[in-house]
Parts: sequence; structure tokens; C-alpha cells
Amino acid sequence: MKNNNPKERLFFERDFIDFSLRLLKHTMTDKGNVIISPLSIAIALTMLSEGSSSSTRREFKNLLAKNSGLLCFQETLSDLCRDYANNNQDMLLANSLWANTLADRCRIIEGFQALIKDKYNADVFQVAFGNGTAKDINNWISNRTDHQINDIVSNMDENVVSLLVNAVCFNQIWDVEYCEKDIVKNGRFFGTDGVGYVDYMFSKEDIFLQTDIAEGFIKPYTSKVFGYFALKPREDNTIEDIIKLLLLEPFENVVQVRRICNLYVGIPEYSQDSSIELRNQLVNMGLVSCFTNGDFSKMLKGDFSVGEILHRCQIEVNHHGTNASAATIVEIEYGSMLTPEIEPPKQIVLDRPFLYGVIDMKHRMPVFIGVFFHSC
Repeated sequence: MKNNNPKERLFFERDFIDFSLRLLKHTMTDKGNVIISPLSIAIALTMLSEGSSSSTRREFKNLLAKNSGLLCFQETLSDLCRDYANNNQDMLLANSLWANTLADRCRIIEGFQALIKDKYNADVFQVAFGNGTAKDINNWISNRTDHQINDIVSNMDENVVSLLVNAVCFNQIWDVEYCEKDIVKNGRFFGTDGVGYVDYMFSKEDIFLQTDIAEGFIKPYTSKVFGYFALKPREDNTIEDIIKLLLLEPFENVVQVRRICNLYVGIPEYSQDSSIELRNQLVNMGLVSCFTNGDFSKMLKGDFSVGEILHRCQIEVNHHGTNASAATIVEIEYGSMLTPEIEPPKQIVLDRPFLYGVIDMKHRMPVFIGVFFHSC
């Protein structure tokens, strides 16, 4: 990221982590496994915020950028998009804007199209939405997520004026790969739905995470830019307790990060896939007006509202590394809608529910974040 102001960068990091945790909190239901990409969702929403004004813009600020301010948040994510584009061996990130040329009652302002293209490195498509449009959008997403995210758009409503789309694809191998002797087959996992069985990968690590109610670690990938992180609550605490604690104070004040010599960890091999329609979650987080009578006068001319905000995310963690991808689609429609020190060895085996994700260690932000409650 180009933002060299340490204070602004710190505020952005805090805002991004806060948004990620609040969104995860609102998407967790019934103790089920869930995985989201706060980066994908934040970029899609930030592109949308570029067209907002007045009270709608204030809602975006409160949702995304309480400390840094919306302009700083937009500029920092814009720089991040360019950074990933220039270093695409680490992670692939792509944006697009789809404008319906048949939408005569509502037109996208040309200046907004130029801004999204230049600022977020986005592809811009002006097409007559019809029967083949959903397939075109799905193909665009599939090609940019290594064919991991497919058919996220099932059909195209005749009222759709435009779509803002983000796609993220991550594929990294571990910095130190596992040998056969490091894998323990059919280990027990004490999930919320009872005891299940998983294959565990054991390794020695050195980045230890600790809070008053949880312990965890970071395991780096070959790029050294990204790492897999996990936090396991203590016996008397829950994942909800961890999230609540992390939302009370800045992350750096709550989580102690240090290097130790004797840290042994066990990670289950698993895969997860989540599909979420985010409108209710975002309304509950304070983003209300854009689904009813929001002011997007910098983006469109006409009477319109945001329809669905679709998010799909998948992750696979195995002995080779991690493959993860995500896509977020914002649909814009006609009209309004209703709303190192030496110490005794430590061992952390993720054998009961835990919080996890993939963290960009360079920019200090979670790219993917999820919860693992049960093994099946």
C-alpha cells in the first residue's frame, strides 16, 4: 500500500479488522461452519461507496471507516488492489462493473465508470442484459478464481441496472510442507455436534498468539507475505467470547504476538464452502438507506436501490497448503426495496471449535476469516 502515514495506516488496519469481525459475528448462525472473505466484501462495498453522498455516505463511513475516514479507506483499498495486481504471484484479485445498456430509466454516470476502472483496476462491461448475461458474469468470476467459484448468479432480474463484482483467488503452499510422519489419521475433533474424526497435520512453529481467553498461532506460506492463523478458546470460553473481546479494544492491544522456540501445533485437514446473501447482515450493522432510498447521485441518474449482495467463499486446508477463493456481487436495481524467548514447550491442537483465517502479514489484515465448529 502506498499510504505511508503511520497513523492513517494504523487506523485503516483497525477499521478493517473491526469490519471483518463484526461481519463474521453477524454471519455466524446455529454453530455452523462459515467462511467469508472480508477483503472481497469490503472492496465491493467500497466501490459502491464511491457513488454515495449525504447520509448514505455517512452510513458507509460508520460501517467501514469509523477511525480512518471513508476517503482514507477508499484510497488505501485502491492502493491495495494495485499492489496485488502488480504482485499477482501471491494472490489474484479482480474487479468489474457491469452496466445494462437497456436500462433507459437509470443510467450509470460516465465519470463513475472511469473512476472504478482507474481506481480499482476494474473491467467495465456495457452490455444489454439478457438471458446470457448471468453466464457471462459467472464465467468472468470462474476464470478469476481458478474455477473454484461457479454459477453464483442463477438468473438476471429484469430490474437489474448494474452490478459491481469482486473476485479473490488465493493458492499458497506451506513454507515448510508436511511429511507423511507429520499426519495423524482419524484424530478426534470435539465439535458442537459431538465427536467427529479428522486428519491432523502436526508441525513446529514459532509465531505464538495469546489473549486472556485464547491461544493460537500463525503458520506462514512460502511467500512469507501470507499466513494461516488460528485462535482456540480456553476450556471455559467460546469463539463468541473471542470475537467480543477483539471488538472491545484494538487488536494489537488484545492479542500478544511473540516468537517462541517450542510451539507445536496440530491443524485439521478440512474444506468449507459458504454462500451468503448479505443484505440483512449489513442492515443490522447500520447500512440501511442504500437498500431503500440511498443517495448514489455520484453513480447513477434515476430511481434505484441496492438489491441483493451475494457472497460465496470456499477454502481447503491440506498438507500441501491452502486454496481459497471468494466472489462478491452487488446488484443495483430500479426503484426502492424494503430493507524469541526460551520457555516450556507449548502445544496447540485445534481439536475443538476455533477461529481461523488467512492473514496478509505485510498489510496486517485478514483476507479470509471463518469459524470451525464441527468436522462434518
